[in-house]
Amino acid sequence: MSHPHTRPFSLLFVRLLYSSCLTVLLALLFLLTSSHAFASARLPADGPSMSVNTGFNTRFRDGSWIPVQISLSNSGADFTGKLNINIPDPSNSSGGGSKTIYQAPITLATGAQKQITLYAPLYLGIQGGTQAMRVDLLANNGQVVNTQTTTLRTLGPNDLFIGILSDQSTGFGGLGGLQLPYQSALINTEFLDAKSFPTKADVLKNFDLLVLDNFTTSTLSQEQLLALKSWVDQGGALVVAGGPEWRRTLSPLPAALLPATVTGTQDIPAGVPLLPIDSASKGDDIAARSLTAPVTVSVATKAATSTTILAAGSTPLIAQMSYGQGIIYYLAFDPALQPVASWSQVQHLWKDLLLRSQGEQLLSPGPTVNYPPSGRFSNDVSSGVGSVIQSLLPNSFPSIWFILVLLLGYILVLGPIRSLLVRRLKQRDWSWRITLIAIVVFSLLSYGLALQQKGTSIISSTVSVVRLSQPAVTGITGVVTSTAHTTTYLGVFVPSQGDFHVRIAGDELVQPTSTGFSPNSGSSSQMTTITPSPANTDVDLQSVNIWTLHTVMSERDTQMHGGIVSHLTLQNGVLSGTISNTLPYSLSDVYVLMNQSYLSLGPLNAGTEQQVSFSLATTAIDPNTLLADQIAASKGLPSQYGSYYNGQQPQNDVQRHVAMLGALSGENNYYQCGGSGFCYQPSRLGGYSSARFSVIKSGGGGPPPVPSQDPLLMPGAAATLIGWADTATTLASNVTINGSPSAGAHETVIQAPLAVQFSGAANLPANLVTGQLVDVQGQSNDVQLQLADIYSMTGGSMTFECIVPTPNTLHVTGLSINESNNLSQFLQSSGAANSLLKNIVDVNQAHITLYNWHTHSWDSFTMNAYTVSIKNAGAYINAEGRVLIRFAHVDSSQGMIVLTKPTLQLQGAA
Repeated sequence: MSHPHTRPFSLLFVRLLYSSCLTVLLALLFLLTSSHAFASARLPADGPSMSVNTGFNTRFRDGSWIPVQISLSNSGADFTGKLNINIPDPSNSSGGGSKTIYQAPITLATGAQKQITLYAPLYLGIQGGTQAMRVDLLANNGQVVNTQTTTLRTLGPNDLFIGILSDQSTGFGGLGGLQLPYQSALINTEFLDAKSFPTKADVLKNFDLLVLDNFTTSTLSQEQLLALKSWVDQGGALVVAGGPEWRRTLSPLPAALLPATVTGTQDIPAGVPLLPIDSASKGDDIAARSLTAPVTVSVATKAATSTTILAAGSTPLIAQMSYGQGIIYYLAFDPALQPVASWSQVQHLWKDLLLRSQGEQLLSPGPTVNYPPSGRFSNDVSSGVGSVIQSLLPNSFPSIWFILVLLLGYILVLGPIRSLLVRRLKQRDWSWRITLIAIVVFSLLSYGLALQQKGTSIISSTVSVVRLSQPAVTGITGVVTSTAHTTTYLGVFVPSQGDFHVRIAGDELVQPTSTGFSPNSGSSSQMTTITPSPANTDVDLQSVNIWTLHTVMSERDTQMHGGIVSHLTLQNGVLSGTISNTLPYSLSDVYVLMNQSYLSLGPLNAGTEQQVSFSLATTAIDPNTLLADQIAASKGLPSQYGSYYNGQQPQNDVQRHVAMLGALSGENNYYQCGGSGFCYQPSRLGGYSSARFSVIKSGGGGPPPVPSQDPLLMPGAAATLIGWADTATTLASNVTINGSPSAGAHETVIQAPLAVQFSGAANLPANLVTGQLVDVQGQSNDVQLQLADIYSMTGGSMTFECIVPTPNTLHVTGLSINESNNLSQFLQSSGAANSLLKNIVDVNQAHITLYNWHTHSWDSFTMNAYTVSIKNAGAYINAEGRVLIRFAHVDSSQGMIVLTKPTLQLQGAA
């Protein structure tokens, strides 16, 4: 029988328990609210503030690194926190969260002001559009203190972006009102100074042209000057102006960036032409090319490697010089000062410089133009090199045979072996004992195997591509220095989950090249935080999925001691001379590449010199065959040998090197199933140059219709050396992962330009001397770009300049101007032509003239079978080696004339 007070007591206990829980809950809410209020109180309204300026006044070239300048001030208590730059994700159309964050720690004392500049890559996949980007200022506890969102504007595909370094803001009106051949293209100018000029060459790639005019160049730091030099070496175009203020403008510049050595000034009289002979159809009218007032110019002696475009007597007025892949123009007069600034023809001067430096970018795009993938990053070889990195990673799993043996042993012990022992011992109670012992032993073995795998779970490999500049030799000391642009691709394979911290030594530009690739789940979102500093760059991979490969690309420019010094001469088709390795690193598997020929040198040890001698005629290859494929064939490997061939990874250095050459050449790379590895989906290498080559090769039989340069050759160099550095070098960055040194294979490939002198009979190899577009005349859309280096004319004219190398040592008796003989067929067979391309005729129908330097007039010639042959070549090659060729469309009823950049074939007698 129950007690009468049991039920009321139970209800009372429940009520007390409920009241207690409610009291505790209210107390917790009060504490949390108080804690939040306390945290907010620690950041008063008068605390840190910031303002943000992104890009170059919000403008940038899509796919480039952009500057993010942040000004901070603190009117409150001492503050410690961090800045987050949230990179927009082009794959997230809804504008959601960022996958990549660039971060910087911030410390601000009371009353302090600070300005910092960070660099971030921005690829949106759009040109001529806008995009918002958010910058957050966070406290140490993660609370957002301040947020600013800026709107960035991408340049159009044909727009020009010109950076101006000048202490004066006037005198550049001729640039703003300039009419380009493609009238829809815009010219954007940006004034720069020592505060806004980037310290990284990759950031300068936003600009198509830089102008250095009447500027105190000494205000630039050595880091900024190195960035300028590296930018030109990697393909930039620079204009440097002399005039009365030449000393403070030109004297602080590195000698490598000066096409002439300036010694003083002088006044040239009125009536001296200031426009080149090929400029804007004014070449035959001296009065139209001249000023009616005297002009102060700087007096200089041109460098041996430069070419005089215009001179007043012995004084060069305009000179051009190639430096690496870029070009530099020297003006002896200041176009921003009077009387030149208000000259009626100053726009023609700027147009001439832009056409010479930018070429086909200024042309109207034809109906067949397929613009390259937006941005500079699309031109790298990250996809192909990524496959090489995966092939370098060792098998990250224990041997399948080891696992099978362990499983089979476990089954045997629990099955037949246990039964046999019980029968032998005639002890049935031993059955559970054997079972227990087997479980313990095999559990310990499995745990030990898992522990061993966890200890070696992080596997990483790197591939570094080092492109050296032409070495500079100090005359007095003989010290050799070079500029090196190093691109390192780091692959991190993590067979476990969690956060991983990658530290890359040095002040580098670092970006993730993929969001992670899993053989089971495919592409996945990966949060990455990158924190740069002068000493190192930290990359935090957050919440990494199991069994994923993550790749990171870093870039840096360094001034280094040593280089590759060449003393080579091409005479009568034989390349001979010496190549010296003054680097502190030995090179293996070295090749000398020139045009469509190559020579294997083997090893080239540090501090040694090697003789070179080979005939280009006997080593020339099919122009449709890449040098990488030819080298693969010489090693007994198939063409387009990739990182995985027939399911096998490269087994030795030779196979790895050939796979890398294929990746650097832009060949398609595929991850295939096979062996004990994973199955990967095909990965095709992008990029403009490789895409162009693939289009050419798909055009049907016959040689390529355009003078395409092999991807392994360095643009602007007569010959190229390529080889592999010893593994123990400092050319590649030091990398640690979770505090431990990077494990795995490390490959470093060196590319260096080789200087070549030309002498003797002028039988130079085909396509060595190629035309440069210097002038376009006609109405809008008369001249169009159809494909890379393929043009069409329905009217107007195009003028090309060819420069014969070292004309004073070459014996030239005749020359031939060559055009492609299958261009029309190529356009049809490649699928490039469409209904908008009608009535195509070949270049034999064009009116062709050459400038005669003796009579100062244009002489007419007829092209037969895509060739113009000239016996008296001396009249058409001046002392600088310049040859001017003009193609004109004089009869619009003929249809559309298609042509390419002309090439010169020189003939001579020894």
